Amino acid sequence: ASNGDDFIQRVLDETGVELECISGEEEARLGFLGVINTIGLKNFVIFDLGGASTEVTLVKNRQIEQSVSLPIGALTLTGTYQKGGEFTDKEYQNMVKAIKKTIASHKWLKNAKMPLLGIGGTARNIARMDQRKLNYPITKSHSYEIPYHRFMELLDDVKSKPLEQRKKINGLSSERADIIIAGMTIVQELFNYVNSKTLVVGGSGLREGL
Repeated sequence: ASNGDDFIQRVLDETGVELECISGEEEARLGFLGVINTIGLKNFVIFDLGGASTEVTLVKNRQIEQSVSLPIGALTLTGTYQKGGEFTDKEYQNMVKAIKKTIASHKWLKNAKMPLLGIGGTARNIARMDQRKLNYPITKSHSYEIPYHRFMELLDDVKSKPLEQRKKINGLSSERADIIIAGMTIVQELFNYVNSKTLVVGGSGLREGL
């Protein structure tokens, strides 16, 4: 945020609490630490999808090969491209173009052919929607795997419903229903660019890394 430093100073002045603002790269590193100590995969691509940014990390032999903080998030994309209550076809296509362009500027991700590993609220919501659809008997989402074709079924379902109906989708938290289309579209474009067949959901991330 443009007034981030002012906010941190105000918190210090009014509470005595000294906040530390970390970089996108540090956020990616901490997310990696949370993941690597809780997941048995060897080679994979981590994404931590937030409101205003998405941290993406390429992991080979359980070490960080490369990472980046992409300036695309579920909240900011929705706010930028959706002008009314729902996406129009044109608005949605404009958003997809912007996501593709942002991801495509990082050639080290192209055709990596590794599983995606998602951490954060969007990834957990995707897992819960899939679990409820399949009547999956376990409530934990950690290490849960979703193949590409099932992810696309979920995305098609989410895109086909207006907001009030999306709020009723089993497994989707109602407060995330307004931004889930943008969030899942980022995941779809990562799937395509990385040429991945599977999404694995991680229950541990930034907090555990810290």
